[in-house]
Amino acid sequence: MDGYTQISYNELFKLIFDQQTQSVSYGLLILAVFGLALITHSICLFLSKREIRKVKALDETIIIAILAYACVLLSITFFNREEGSRGTINLDTRVTQTVIKTFFEFICHPTRLPLTKLLLKNLGEVGAITASIYYILNIALFMPWGFILSVAHYKEGLIGKLLLPFLYSVITSGTIETVQLITGRGYFEVEDIITNITGGLIGAILACLVMLIIRLIKKARNKNGGNYGFKE
Repeated sequence: MDGYTQISYNELFKLIFDQQTQSVSYGLLILAVFGLALITHSICLFLSKREIRKVKALDETIIIAILAYACVLLSITFFNREEGSRGTINLDTRVTQTVIKTFFEFICHPTRLPLTKLLLKNLGEVGAITASIYYILNIALFMPWGFILSVAHYKEGLIGKLLLPFLYSVITSGTIETVQLITGRGYFEVEDIITNITGGLIGAILACLVMLIIRLIKKARNKNGGNYGFKE
């Protein structure tokens, strides 16, 4: 598929994205998230008033974010698919191999082609243009999960903030792929697991960067006696 243009790739990307989300009911999803947030807040208030446990605002927000993400994840991976409509094992790793090969090729010969064009060229040669779009979508799907999990372990060191989201992404992705295979609502794909884990790790790295920036801002604010453009 040489000569595959960026415009046609974008159009194909939009088409596949629409296909993957066409059965998702955004109205029901919003109601579910709102309902879970209300229940969570009510429980936290009850625990606080009964002096059973004081739940911090950040911890409550993290719980709500986890529940909201679970709703989105289940809507995309299970509820928008008919039971028994799929259900095979796919061990194909063409996209992963092509991505790795392209990066090495680009590093060794940086002046040949821009990275994106070189990647599309190589993907086209192995017939993996469409598969690469699912690859990107799977990474994007798990980035919020890694971000949330890293923030949830904000008390841990850097290794904990990265390792724990990585491990949870492995468990979550493995569970999804297995249940999809058993119920026939999806395929057990090795590349799905690879991309999900990659997305989770990228999300965790972004969360660490955000937390580092916030910490530096607070440090600068305290160093300047609180007079750093922030309202008290």
